Amino acid sequence: MSSGSITQFDAYSATIYSMIESAIENGVIPFDYLKHIFEVLPNMRVTDLADLDRLLAWSSDLPAFLKMQR
Repeated sequence: MSSGSITQFDAYSATIYSMIESAIENGVIPFDYLKHIFEVLPNMRVTDLADLDRLLAWSSDLPAFLKMQR
């Protein structure tokens, strides 16, 4: 493997980093947000992309406890 190649680990790391940054930018507590995603997602029957949209950091459907106090 060359040093310039992107590994699967790099791709996962970039995804998690992006989720954390999106949470911060949208006033969501990153740790609680990721915990919520990892608890809810495995139990969802995703039949529509709208179901996944409700889990995005900018969704108004996120529980209030995930929001940072301002």
